[in-house]
Amino acid sequence: MRTRWIVLLCAGAGLFGLTVMVYGGLAMYAILTSHLAPAVQGCPSHAVPLRPESRLRNHAEITVGSDRGGMTTGCWATYDVPASSTAQDVFNFYAEPQNVPGWNLNESYANTGYLAFRSTTVPGLRADVGVTTMKRYFAFGPSEVTYAISVCMCDPRSMAQ
Repeated sequence: MRTRWIVLLCAGAGLFGLTVMVYGGLAMYAILTSHLAPAVQGCPSHAVPLRPESRLRNHAEITVGSDRGGMTTGCWATYDVPASSTAQDVFNFYAEPQNVPGWNLNESYANTGYLAFRSTTVPGLRADVGVTTMKRYFAFGPSEVTYAISVCMCDPRSMAQ
């Protein structure tokens, strides 16, 4: 009787290990075979100009329809700005057409820090810029201004940021 339990336990552990290996293998395959849309110009993207003195904080490729095979179509990145910059400074930079050549501003909302662009040179290429101010330590400490840029061959609003 005890031997059966040991055999069942070993079989269960083996199946669990196999499941983990298969899932890990599929995740690695997806990472290694992602195809970033060339118009996005890498990740972090170089398609949308950055505000001077910005520093990259984080970035990730955007995959649309991953539950149906998906295709990596773009990039999302966040940037820090100097402490002397305000959210309005960053918003105003992106609202000025001369600062974002090759892009048409479609929507902008200063109260939320949101700007949406369409490329004038690549049909279907779109970009969103979101400017935020947050406390450094969640609810405490000095405020920090950051902004996120999503660039993709899709509707950037369809992606969580």
